Amino acid sequence: GVTDRSQFCAIGSLKGNVGHLEPAAGLAGLVKVLLAMEHGMVPPSLHVVRPNDHIRFEETPFYLADRAVEWPRDGEPRRAAVSAFGMGGVNAHVIVEEPPVPSMREVPVQDSFVVRVSGADESALKSLAGVYAGELVGASAEVLGDFAFSANVGRAGHRFRAVVAGVDSGAVVAGLRDVVGGRAAVSRKGGVAVPNVFMFTGQGSQYVGMGRGLYVTEPVFRAALDECAELLVGHLDVPLLDVLFGGVGGGLDRTRYAQVGIVSVQVGLV
Repeated sequence: GVTDRSQFCAIGSLKGNVGHLEPAAGLAGLVKVLLAMEHGMVPPSLHVVRPNDHIRFEETPFYLADRAVEWPRDGEPRRAAVSAFGMGGVNAHVIVEEPPVPSMREVPVQDSFVVRVSGADESALKSLAGVYAGELVGASAEVLGDFAFSANVGRAGHRFRAVVAGVDSGAVVAGLRDVVGGRAAVSRKGGVAVPNVFMFTGQGSQYVGMGRGLYVTEPVFRAALDECAELLVGHLDVPLLDVLFGGVGGGLDRTRYAQVGIVSVQVGLV
């Protein structure tokens, strides 16, 4: 569209910082824009003293970014345009919009953490374990939980693997350092796929409160147990969760409660 507004859009360049990057120039500009969005600041163009006298910026929507200025949202997401035009044939222009602002999330309380480390060989695995240990020193439970999730789910598994568990960042860091020092076992995955097998005990293994920690911290386990509880309505005279978590004194000592309780926990685990 056309606008009568003037000098509301900052314009800048990265060349003053890094020079000509040829094919990589557009990527560097994209990184600059993403960082500006993250920090909510428009960075200045380096070495700018005065605008070109032949460009009448005051008659355009643009102004030269010669100093750092705040970049408010004003009710809309931040947007920026990145251009890459080069003598080598690069000809690209993209418009970037920041992602939605993440909502506040409830952090589940965990009583333990598991971090998987893997590498193409044992040396790479130990090197990565050392990097993990350095990053997690003094980490809060929230940071440790996020880190463990990314390491376990977001990173490809390689042939050499180790797993470290702990109740807090200090215990996990100590375990990672044991891996680095060769004091913890490192497994090597073979080339043939190995099936997973789940083994469960029978009656007699039950105890009041079994599964409570997983129910509080693991949404998948909680959903499975809730589904079992719903299916058992009308078949038990006491709600399943009351049986499992101690709402009924001595309930799990009786076969009619023990068997459904054990099976329900097993369903949640699988």
